[in-house]
Amino acid sequence: MQKRTNTVLEQITELNVKDMKEKRCQLVEENAIIGQKNPKDINVEGDTCYNNPIFNNETTPFQAGTIATTTFCENNTKSKKVIGVNIASKVCIIGSRLRNKGKNVTCPNHHGKCTANISPDAVIGDEEKWSASVAQQIQSEVKIVGYTGDGDAKSHQGVSRVTQSKVTHMKDVRHLGNSVRRAVNRANFSAGMFRGTSKCNLRNRLAMSIKQRCTAELTKAHAVYNGNLNAIKKKMPKIIDTIVLCFKGYCGHSCKTNSLVCCGNYRQAKNFMPSNIKLKMTEADELSLIQCIGIMLSPNAIENTRFLTSTQKCEAVNRAYQAVNPKTISNPRSFSGRIHSQIHNLNNGYTRSILLKSKFLGASLPSRSKVIRQMLATDKRNRRRRDPEVLAKKKLRRFASRRQRYELHEKKHYSSGLTDIAPSLNWAKQMQDHNYV
Repeated sequence: MQKRTNTVLEQITELNVKDMKEKRCQLVEENAIIGQKNPKDINVEGDTCYNNPIFNNETTPFQAGTIATTTFCENNTKSKKVIGVNIASKVCIIGSRLRNKGKNVTCPNHHGKCTANISPDAVIGDEEKWSASVAQQIQSEVKIVGYTGDGDAKSHQGVSRVTQSKVTHMKDVRHLGNSVRRAVNRANFSAGMFRGTSKCNLRNRLAMSIKQRCTAELTKAHAVYNGNLNAIKKKMPKIIDTIVLCFKGYCGHSCKTNSLVCCGNYRQAKNFMPSNIKLKMTEADELSLIQCIGIMLSPNAIENTRFLTSTQKCEAVNRAYQAVNPKTISNPRSFSGRIHSQIHNLNNGYTRSILLKSKFLGASLPSRSKVIRQMLATDKRNRRRRDPEVLAKKKLRRFASRRQRYELHEKKHYSSGLTDIAPSLNWAKQMQDHNYV
C-alpha cells in the first residue's frame, strides 16, 4: 500500500490543488450571485497543526516538531470548504542516510529525491510564514478581508503582509474563553479570598465558571440583540458588574435584572445569600476579576468577535489529518499526498472523492457495481450521523453525562493524600453550576 501511495502521490496532489482552485472560483461566483459588492472578498479561518508537539522536555535546543500543516477554510458559507494548505517538512530519510555515511548534504538542496522543503535549522513554529504562503497561493482567485485565528500565533500578520491591505483580525470565542480562564488562574487575588486547604482547586473551579459565564453571556447577547454591536456594548458593563456580584454571592435581583443567562430566582438565590458567603473579595480582588472578564466582554473584544467566528472547522480538519497521518508515523515521502487526499475527501464527500480520484488516475469504476453501492451506503450512514436531530440527541446525552460528572465531583473532591479528609465546600455554594453551563 505504501508503494501504491508513492506512485500516485503527485497525481493526487495535482488533483486536489486543482479542486481547491475550483472551490475558490465557485465561492466568488456565489458572492456575485448574492449581490456582494466585491465578490472576491472572503473571510477565512486558519490554523496550523504539527506531526508531534513542537515543545520538547528541554533536553535539546531543537524544536520537537518536524512537519507543520497550515490550513485555511472559507468562512462565507456553512460548508466551510478547505481552500488552501501549506505543508512545511524537515523530514528527509535520504538526506539523513547520506549524512550518516559521512557525506556533507543539506536538505532540501541535495541531489536526488528530497522530501524536505525547509532546512533542518528552520523554525517549524513560524506560523506567520506558513500563513503567508497559503495566502500567496490563493490570492489570484480571492482576497482575504477577514481572518479568524486562535490568538496564540502571528498568522494574521502573515496574511496582512501578503494582501498588502487591512485584514480584520477576528478572535475565536473559545480561545478567548481559555484566555479568561488562564487570566483568573494567574490573577493576584488576596490571601483570604479562598478558604480551606484546596485553594488551587477552588481557584480553578472559579476560573472555569467565569469562562462559562462570559461565553454564555456573549453568545446570548448576540441572539437577543440580533448582532447589534451598539446595543451589546451598552449592555455589557452592567453584565460585568452583575457577574462579579453573582460570584460574590449576590445572585438575586441583579442577575434577574441584568443577566441574560442567570435567572436569579429564589430557588437559586437562596443559596447565594450574603449570610452564607465566606468568599471574601476585596476591592482589589473585584478589580482583578473585572479585568479578567474584560478580556472577553470589553468593547474591543466584542468588536473582534462580532461575527462569532471560530477555528472549529480548521481544528476538525486537523483531527481528520490524523486518520491518514498518525502522529506515531512520520510518512516523510507520502505525507503531502495523504494530506491532499484527505482534503479532497472532506471537500467532496467520500463517494464523490473516490470517483474523481479513480477517474483522474485512469481507473474509473464501472457504474452500478457493488463497489459503488457500498460507497453510497457509506455516504448514507455519514449523512445520518450529521442529521440535525441525531446531533441534537447526542448533544443532550453529552450534557447529561457532563452534569452527572459535575454532580459527582461536587460530592467527592480528591486531595493530595488518599487518607486526607475531603474538605467541605458548603461555604462556596456560589461556585455550584449555573443553568447556563
